Amino acid sequence: MRIWQAPLLVVLDMALRGTRSGGTFWLLATAPVLLALSCPAFGSEIASSAIEHAGTRHGTETVERSERDGVIQMRRNIHVRVEGLVQQSVVLEEQSVETAQGLPVSLRYASRAGTAGVNATVTVKGNRLLWEHRRGSRTQRDNLPLPPELLFPAALERRIAAQPREQRWTFDYDEVDPRDGQLRRVNLRSDGFVLDGMMEITRSTGPGSTVRMYWSPSQRRLVSSLNLLGTVFRMRPCSKECEGDVVPFAMMDSLSVAFPYRLSDDAMKGTIRYVIESKDDELVLPSTREQTVVARGRRSVVTVCADCGTEPVPQAGELVALRKPSQWLQSDDARIKSLAKAAPRNISVEAQMRMLVRQVQAHMTGPSDLLGYATALEAFESRSGDCTEFAILLAALARANGIATRVVSGLVYSRSLAGKRDSFVPHMWVQAWTGTRWASFDAALGNFDASHIAVQIGDGSPQAYSGVLEAIRGLRFVAAGAVAEKPEGPTGPPE
Repeated sequence: MRIWQAPLLVVLDMALRGTRSGGTFWLLATAPVLLALSCPAFGSEIASSAIEHAGTRHGTETVERSERDGVIQMRRNIHVRVEGLVQQSVVLEEQSVETAQGLPVSLRYASRAGTAGVNATVTVKGNRLLWEHRRGSRTQRDNLPLPPELLFPAALERRIAAQPREQRWTFDYDEVDPRDGQLRRVNLRSDGFVLDGMMEITRSTGPGSTVRMYWSPSQRRLVSSLNLLGTVFRMRPCSKECEGDVVPFAMMDSLSVAFPYRLSDDAMKGTIRYVIESKDDELVLPSTREQTVVARGRRSVVTVCADCGTEPVPQAGELVALRKPSQWLQSDDARIKSLAKAAPRNISVEAQMRMLVRQVQAHMTGPSDLLGYATALEAFESRSGDCTEFAILLAALARANGIATRVVSGLVYSRSLAGKRDSFVPHMWVQAWTGTRWASFDAALGNFDASHIAVQIGDGSPQAYSGVLEAIRGLRFVAAGAVAEKPEGPTGPPE
């Protein structure tokens, strides 16, 4: 059974950068770099933090700073061990080069979780920034203006260290995010007080993007928290070599939602009504042709069926956008187009989608990779992944055939998975516009049924599912039951 274990790489990226829309930390990783950290450069300083949750260490952050011949290099490395169906690791690192006077020279970023990997560089050339981003076999480049107050990590930390103690302070600066090549204006502010060895700093890049960070005066560096799979991990500064064993973080314990019943195959083929409670008063589950939702305070009555709901007909412009290729759904790539040709366009959309589901299943013969959030092209090339990659590839194939698609993230019932019995686990599938309605197709499991509960509907980009994991962690099933079909034909009063 292939399920979605979450876009872990993206969640890590966003969390480490300090905000969902941009941040201070960018981290990159490869095994050779990890080995290189054990051999400090001339005049280098190394600081470490244990990555912990509920008192258990799940990873390590290492920061190396070296200065030589008027050039400062900083290298940040994070390694987190995660346990799903198998044990895997997420490793990220960032390397920056700048002058001793604080002038930026270059940034190098990379990250890898499972088969999904990103490599990016930003290089200063005169009054311009040259940005290059590589994901799978696709490369993007851009030429950006050099902001007047651009700060790289070492210069930013010197600026913070120079602020007055026990006094309110604030300053603005510019940053470039190597992940997407975007320039951002950042504001930092603090009351200047140190509590338990840490100074709290508020960081903002605009409305709705305010987060807290911490400054360690003893190590003279920024320390952030890490939001991984809806769980907040603490970065605890420690000695050069943090002591203690690293225990893999159990993803399934974190994300599976216990279900008090066992669903039969017949029940899943019919209509099921669920009563779901959320600790978040603002959680609103989507209503579709296959899912009706009645919210009652923190509880929602969710009915899942083949075709019992209502949903507004999409505007023509929306359908046009959902047929186009994107950064994540590369439906214009020749290889994607070639694979999509297995489904002729002169048959119904439903028939095409069923054929494309079989194409995805036949193509994805590699291991079930539970980490990362790969693009359709990366999934095509690696032939491996979990339900995320199955859904992303299916959506891209459909768009290559001119079919508008959406990607749904939600929950699906599992009788037994990773030692968990009768639970709902994160999952992803595709909705295709048939010409009259949105219909669901599940390439990972083969069929869509009443055991699928939609939580968020998006365009296939990981940003569209921000907050889904946190929402899932706060759900509880109160009750559930099969809904009997209405009898056909007229019925009279009971005798």
